[in-house]
Amino acid sequence: MKAICFVDDQEDERNRAEKFLGERFTFGTGSTLDEALKDLESKGASKPDLFLMDMYFPEGATDAQNPLKELNEARCQLLKAETRFYEVLARLRQTAEGGFREARKARERFSAPVVFFTRKGTIDNAIRAYDSEKAAAVLKKPDPSPNEAAKASAEELAGLYDKAFEDNASSIAASLEDEIHKSKWYVRHRKLIGSFLMGVASSALVAWLGK
Repeated sequence: MKAICFVDDQEDERNRAEKFLGERFTFGTGSTLDEALKDLESKGASKPDLFLMDMYFPEGATDAQNPLKELNEARCQLLKAETRFYEVLARLRQTAEGGFREARKARERFSAPVVFFTRKGTIDNAIRAYDSEKAAAVLKKPDPSPNEAAKASAEELAGLYDKAFEDNASSIAASLEDEIHKSKWYVRHRKLIGSFLMGVASSALVAWLGK
């Protein structure tokens, strides 16, 4: 059975993973890497086959009386807001299918990498972009700070988006240049080229020594 080291600061998340995936994998869980590795070792696995990592962890002490309850309440509010947002998108007939369709057309005609650049995309969209649509990357369009956006009118948001893009232009350009570089033939086939050249050099050396 494959061993997974799952690091998550919330015990309920760790319990869910073991409850619903425990028959398929050996789970070592903990709120830190060392805790998870120790738990995995106690279950007979010498090393993990995969590290599964949560992303958000508390940094320092909090004055919240019930952090999990507060977090869940905020999550409910977020989910309701997201539901409202995607209801508006649906009413405006905006879906990810259009972007995926155009990406497939691009891949059929050219060998250049496809990078999705989105503000509305969900995690599910990103997973599909990588797995099914063979995207080289999914980049998030820059947003203004939540504080600025909360105070702005719908008309003022366009200016805030302009500023956010301008502030992040260098990092966006670097990401795009990196994807272009990685897609170059010689980069994608660097190992093959190296092996070929080594083979040629070896053959030439053997031929020379045989003279």
